[in-house]
Amino acid sequence: MDISDVCGMNLWDIRHQKWSQQLLEIVGGDATELESKLGKVELDGGAQLGHISNYFVSRYRFSKGLSPLVTGPYFRLCDCSIHGG
Repeated sequence: MDISDVCGMNLWDIRHQKWSQQLLEIVGGDATELESKLGKVELDGGAQLGHISNYFVSRYRFSKGLSPLVTGPYFRLCDCSIHGG
């Protein structure tokens, strides 16, 4: 999960750069279980998060093996660069 999405949930302890256990308990009861469901947080917004799926290769004719590189916050879904993998 990208750091901009995480901060938008308001469950992130910005000072300590980790999930707020207190807030996770308030919304989910078991903070450890909720944190495991939320997953690892990618603090580097320019990190490779995977490869483009076959759906986009077929539907939009992207080349296979490309890696999407998200460059903006969650509300800028179109702000994405595609880099060769």
